[in-house]
Amino acid sequence: MILLKPIGTAFSALGRLLGRMWRWFIYSILNGRRRLARRKWADYVVFELDGELAERTPAQPWYYSLLPFGSPPQTIESLTVALHAVAADPDVRGLLFLVRSPQISLAQAQSLAGLFHRFRAWDGAENRTENRMENAQQRSRIKEIVVHLESGGNASYLMAAAADRIFM
Repeated sequence: MILLKPIGTAFSALGRLLGRMWRWFIYSILNGRRRLARRKWADYVVFELDGELAERTPAQPWYYSLLPFGSPPQTIESLTVALHAVAADPDVRGLLFLVRSPQISLAQAQSLAGLFHRFRAWDGAENRTENRMENAQQRSRIKEIVVHLESGGNASYLMAAAADRIFM
């Protein structure tokens, strides 16, 4: 009788785990079918700015990427790499920055505003066309930058002023 209770709880935990795995599998199939039906990915890439924002990515050993705890801190350098990749993707319509409560200085805000301007230059270079008829289509394909501010400080608004649209 004493052994039956732990065995029963172990089997119930195993059943819950198998149920979760089965739901994850079904949801993955349904999401894949939905994406194939749409034949494209999400229109906007979402970046969340919350907490400290460092200038450069700290040096970490190679095996840190294999460990399950934490992710590297968000930096202006990592945002630059990500925005350069997004500029090259023709399926993306724009960027959405969710600015929750960042701890950024005015210099970092100016760096982010400059990064937005460089993103537009990268996007223009990637989507450049030679034909005049395609120029009208090119203007409609320019990626826009949208910033959503939860609270507005001087630095946050300075960064958001470089965006195409601001929501507060």
